[in-house]
Amino acid sequence: MAEFHIAELQQNHGGHYTCESFSKWPNGTGTQPSDALLLLVKGLCAGQGNLSGEGKRLFNQAPLDPSSQVRLCGGRTDVSGDEPLPKPILSVWPNSVAPSMSNVVLKCMTFRREAVCVIKKGGTNLYPRTRLHLSKWTSILDFPTGWRGTREFSLTELQQSDAGCYTCECSENKGCDVKSSNAILLLVTGHLPKPSLQSHQWSKVTAGGNVTLHCQKPDNMTEYTMFMLLKEGVPSPVQVQSSESNRADFSLHNVTATDTGNYSCVYHQKEAPFWASHPSDHFKILVSDPNDEQTDMDKADPLPKPSLSAWPNAVASENSNVTLRCVSPTPGIRLVLRKGDKVLDSRLPHHLTEGTAEFRLTNLRLSHAGYYTCECYLKESPNKISSSSEVLLLLVTGDLPKPSLRVQHLGRVTTGELVKLQCQKPHNSTELYQKFALLKVGNSSPIQLLTSENNTAEFTLQNVTSRDAGRYSCVYHQAEAPFRTSHPSDHLDISVAMSPSALSKCYTKINLIRLEMSAMFVVLMAVFLAEAWYSHRMSSSRPRPCSTPAPP
Repeated sequence: MAEFHIAELQQNHGGHYTCESFSKWPNGTGTQPSDALLLLVKGLCAGQGNLSGEGKRLFNQAPLDPSSQVRLCGGRTDVSGDEPLPKPILSVWPNSVAPSMSNVVLKCMTFRREAVCVIKKGGTNLYPRTRLHLSKWTSILDFPTGWRGTREFSLTELQQSDAGCYTCECSENKGCDVKSSNAILLLVTGHLPKPSLQSHQWSKVTAGGNVTLHCQKPDNMTEYTMFMLLKEGVPSPVQVQSSESNRADFSLHNVTATDTGNYSCVYHQKEAPFWASHPSDHFKILVSDPNDEQTDMDKADPLPKPSLSAWPNAVASENSNVTLRCVSPTPGIRLVLRKGDKVLDSRLPHHLTEGTAEFRLTNLRLSHAGYYTCECYLKESPNKISSSSEVLLLLVTGDLPKPSLRVQHLGRVTTGELVKLQCQKPHNSTELYQKFALLKVGNSSPIQLLTSENNTAEFTLQNVTSRDAGRYSCVYHQAEAPFRTSHPSDHLDISVAMSPSALSKCYTKINLIRLEMSAMFVVLMAVFLAEAWYSHRMSSSRPRPCSTPAPP
């Protein structure tokens, strides 16, 4: 009797197995194979997640008869023998996550010219019966003499039915020594709405730092729990995660220049038919080396970062218009507006307002909501770019029911007091909306921003003055894309009266001013009288000219 152990069972271990015994001496005879045993492995195809792991071998455990050898043959398992067949390599180009109706190429490579290889989808051989559909196309690879065992296989006009797990299996001389490649999960995108990809860090990252990318799917896509992070130019996913929530966080640690590039993400079903979303918009990461040398001009005269503001307000209603103003004190520049990491527009400053460019957003929709920045560069030196402005969060209201706003204060509000404003969202609101903003008529940006896991947020105005008087409202919104925002609450008017002590101080100041003015008047009158007296005295002390007597 012999025992064969399969360690760390993977999907590619599934298949039919038989065993036979034979003499270990040269030219020894063997028995007939046993009846076949079908091993099924449940779960996602191998290759999902870590695609680089090696397959596990079946170990021959010391047979009882020392003059015989027992071996186990399986459809996808390598067996200890004289010279094991190398494991084939299956790859896909340009990407294993491809849009519908696109083309990809499967490449299967083995290092044995005598090997015969078969491409399988989910354990089923592919045969040359139809021209276009991958699930029925040829997969037998014949390697000519002198060739290293690589054959390209084109797959055209991909359909959703082509999504699935693919492997390449090779055998030699029709023996039972069969080797299977790592599995590749081919996804055909476009069946589900696209997610969003964002980061709390910005696109410019210093080498050695860490970046976390947040991939968030729409709220109603609860059954799709697999997320993939993709990078432009890389044929396989950078990272794969499973998440029961609407978001997956991908972390890039100790980034280097090779991490520079455009990233996107998708979410998909965990099992067949492997429906996958459209890819998210690209998020660009630029990794800079802190040791890179700068020119003397760059060191001596760096461009100051511009400022970005919204008019009339950064919290605007749907279908309204907003103007984003980017201002820089540097002459001879061009100003660039970004939403997240995507460049929306670039303009020269207006000729009447040197250093200022206005970007007008009309008929606002929810898709306009998000984080905006601007930067500038010299027209003569496009490579010399300023730092990004402070982030401006644009919210588009009207997607959620309005909250209520009330003041927690008894009696009238007087200067110097503390005033608390309580913003309460409807009780049926979900936990997704935990951000609150306090607004004031006439201010172009929120007065305060708070995060609350309850239905209520409490804003505090400390040491109020007459400048705090006005009309207030509040909204609640999502913390991340798509930044759904409620209607504003009804306005709450706050008037600030002067306290008795403040009024007394004011009267005292007025009286002091009156006294000071009276004193100044007295001093001025004294100066005027002194000057008049001095002038009169000088004129009276002057000698009169002598008169000459008239001739007779």
